[in-house]
Amino acid sequence: MRSIAAVVPWSGDARESRTLQSLRECGVVIDVALATTPGASAPTESGTAIGVGTFWSKPSVLAILNWFERTSANDLLWIFPGGGFFSQAGLHRMQRCVSDTDASIVYGDFFDVSRDGTVSYHPLVDYHPGSVRDDFDFGSAVVINRKKLERLAEILDRETPELRYGAWYDLRLRLAERGAILHLPEPVYARPRGEERSSGQKVFDYVDPRQRAYQVEMESVVSGHLQRVGALVSTPDRIPMDDGAFYPVAASVVIPVRNRARTIGDAVGSALAQHT
Repeated sequence: MRSIAAVVPWSGDARESRTLQSLRECGVVIDVALATTPGASAPTESGTAIGVGTFWSKPSVLAILNWFERTSANDLLWIFPGGGFFSQAGLHRMQRCVSDTDASIVYGDFFDVSRDGTVSYHPLVDYHPGSVRDDFDFGSAVVINRKKLERLAEILDRETPELRYGAWYDLRLRLAERGAILHLPEPVYARPRGEERSSGQKVFDYVDPRQRAYQVEMESVVSGHLQRVGALVSTPDRIPMDDGAFYPVAASVVIPVRNRARTIGDAVGSALAQHT
């Protein structure tokens, strides 16, 4: 039977305690690391405490990878902030997918649990080679194949700058270069429903000037990935347009999107509202 080690973000929230309890009860997790935020006190009897500044930073990701290397587990269950409720059957299903396909990462659909106890199915979309958005929705957790992590901590330490926000993103893209990222189209855990914003709000996060440092980091990370896979396009040194020519339209709006009807409406509405 394949064994699994889990990393749980820890700030002392009650949801995290329930996540830990579910991991203890499912019987397949042999090691647990608690990625503690500043000021949080981790229950030492529940696992190894790893102090982190921000969960997505380079020091945090390296600390988690180095901890995992010292375990004997076959796979790493990487749980994201917000937690979830895990079962033996669900974790076995994800691990079976890893072993059968030799994928780098496996993620699956889940059940949303509302405060009133209402349960609803939450499907996710498939991952493709071009799925390079930094905010791609993997749900609350992924299972990572130990073989695909070989020497990655060393490579990240040597090759990446001191990332504050983008180290997990960098790790995920490097794992995608080593093997498939597979989606299980079935519910494999449950999670407490959190607050959600509309697609119209999320789609414009990228141009929010308050997120400038985040944007620059993510652009650097994805540019490195595109360069490694031979997909980086160089920036032209001039605009390929004839300034004296007549053009029937002032601008063309291209919206790369799939299965996001609301996003298309928000984007078209925003474009039509521009007066420049």
